[in-house]
This record gives sequence, C-alpha cells and structure tokens, in this order.
Amino acid sequence: MKSTNPDRVDAASLGVKFWLALLAIAIACGFGAVLVFVLFGFVWAAWGLVGAVIVFVALAAGASWVTDRRARRRWSSSTEVR
Repeated sequence: MKSTNPDRVDAASLGVKFWLALLAIAIACGFGAVLVFVLFGFVWAAWGLVGAVIVFVALAAGASWVTDRRARRRWSSSTEVR
C-alpha cells in the first residue's frame, strides 16, 4: 500500500545528487574532525594540556567574536529607517 502522506519522501526518489552531496558532507566532517584532533595533539605536545585548552578556547572566542560582529552589522543595517 502506498503512503498518502505528501511529506513522505522515499529514499529511491532522492536521486544521485543528494546522495553524493551527503557523502561529500560526511567526508568533509570526517576530515575536519581528524584535522582538529591532529592540531590539538600537536598543541598538547608543544604546550601541554592547559596550553592546548587555552589555544582552542582563544580560537573559539575569536570565531565567536567574528560571527557576532557580522550578525550585529547585519541587524543594525536591516533595522535602519530610510
């Protein structure tokens, strides 16, 4: 019996492009995870655990600051009355 739910999507109907994109995203995530672990290992070997944690907290804070500035700029420009 075929489903009558219009929101249901069969795996066969998703197409090759979808599956290739999903595979590419999975490979990129795996590569990114390996890169993070290797970098963390190098920093840990050079400066110890505390130094590695400080470096990665500083990197996360920097990335957060950049994204916050972008969001603030986007919100301030979209709320101006012209």
